[in-house]
Amino acid sequence: QKQWAFRQNLDSCHVENVARQGSKDTGGSWTRPDIVSVGLRTYEYLPNKNIEIHTFEVKPSYDVTVKGVMEALSHREFATKAYVIYCTDGVSFESSPEAKRIETIAGKYGIGVISALDPDNEDTWEEIVPAMRIAPDPEEMDLFIKRTLSSETKSKILKWLK
Repeated sequence: QKQWAFRQNLDSCHVENVARQGSKDTGGSWTRPDIVSVGLRTYEYLPNKNIEIHTFEVKPSYDVTVKGVMEALSHREFATKAYVIYCTDGVSFESSPEAKRIETIAGKYGIGVISALDPDNEDTWEEIVPAMRIAPDPEEMDLFIKRTLSSETKSKILKWLK
């Protein structure tokens, strides 16, 4: 959380695992990422505080396929940045049969790709494709926060905006 906030120039940041929320309504297929980072970013010359939503689709070593990019792409309707993290269990990302296709499609649509040799050790993570920042519809962002994030996260967001 702290390292992500620093690397993304966020003033505040909260990370939440939202993968296991059961049958909770989230608006349809592929609308709930595995992990969400919600952050506050302020700019020197812009008047408003900005909420950033970064989503992470996490895929295990046996699922290093373009499907992860497509799932992350579906998060773009409400996320300022969308990523897929491939946990490769010590095997290089480039050795995956779909590695080049993943990079090409992710780059075309602005989806960030992170390879994690060991998901528990951020020092082994490599950003293969950087995520492109977009400005999603504020209504979609608000609806995502309302439907998906915990009460604790919602409270933090409200405190940041005061």
